[in-house]
Amino acid sequence: VLLPVYVLISIVIPLLAISSGRSLGMRYRRELAGVKTQILESVYGIRDIQIFSYGAERLSEIDRQNDRINKASHGLLMHRQIVSTLPTFFVYAARVLIIWAAVRLTAQGQGQPIGTVVLSAMAGASFSSTFSLTQVVTNLLEAFAAAERLFLLEDEKSKVAEPRDPVSPGKIRSLEFRDVSFSYDSQGGSILSGLSFSCEGSERIGIQGESGAGKSTIFRLLLRFWDPDDGEILINGIPISSIATEELYRRIAVLEQDTFLIDGTLAENIALGRPEASREEIMEAAKRAGLHEFIMSLPGGYDTPMGQMSQRLSGGERQRVGIARVMLKDPDVVIMDEPTSSLDVLHEKELLDTVKKVYADKLVLIISHRASTLSGCDRTIRLEKGRIR
Repeated sequence: VLLPVYVLISIVIPLLAISSGRSLGMRYRRELAGVKTQILESVYGIRDIQIFSYGAERLSEIDRQNDRINKASHGLLMHRQIVSTLPTFFVYAARVLIIWAAVRLTAQGQGQPIGTVVLSAMAGASFSSTFSLTQVVTNLLEAFAAAERLFLLEDEKSKVAEPRDPVSPGKIRSLEFRDVSFSYDSQGGSILSGLSFSCEGSERIGIQGESGAGKSTIFRLLLRFWDPDDGEILINGIPISSIATEELYRRIAVLEQDTFLIDGTLAENIALGRPEASREEIMEAAKRAGLHEFIMSLPGGYDTPMGQMSQRLSGGERQRVGIARVMLKDPDVVIMDEPTSSLDVLHEKELLDTVKKVYADKLVLIISHRASTLSGCDRTIRLEKGRIR
């Protein structure tokens, strides 16, 4: 008589609780992630929010997100209460079944009143472990939802496939784009269309064009963030798809417009590309980037933590940290995406002179709108709508 009740409480109800509550848990975690994102964005963008007097509207957005969280939490709480109440109902139903069975046995002359009382008490106590199982299931709904979000990221397929038998190109001496076409969205327009150019040796190549012309896409394809839709990219005459991405990252360094600083010391930020670098090498890279004197003016010097300090650095100082990283890495190819956008004329000239001196034997690609930044290049490629003009 009790076996169906055990099966119902131990197996059926927990499984139904998981299947019916998974969407509630996902909704709650999604809304919670949304409000966390809003708060982080508000903290990092506090200056812009103040400048444009957007504080009241931002608070209203957070309040609306909180309302959505409360609704999701209410649904999750109701589910938890229902699932927690059901086992209690069936425990009482089990005692009724015991009495019913005892009555039937008594009618047949086999009744044992004392045994019936003992069995009823034991049955109630035996269900305590199944109660715990049900409680665990309801409490795990949020954990299941959080884990599912992580698994979705982990199961996401890479945009590019690693070569099964990677080929090492050795020291990079030449790059070639051969009829390369690419678009970020299959339904959108092409960013690059039939692009062809080559560079080799220790050339300094300038890449110029309006926003959206495909300048930054060039280095992203060189690092195999994506593969071209058509055409091919060759490194030392080897298709880039045959080279391991890890080797590409080791041999190609990119300086982007905005330098990201990790929560570590200034020395650790400079050594991001070469964590094993000595303090002397880090200081030499900082000197070449024109950053050493500024670092020494800080109370902690190279050991100054960047956790809160990073937002106090100017755009030029952050960019020089990125320049020092590139110089410390010592790659075969250096790609600079708007390297002087946050520098004044004097520091721009110093940087270009440093690049010319330090990377005289390396292949350098400089992407910039500024004609002055590209003035020292051996030749300039001008892009217009994904093509060379």
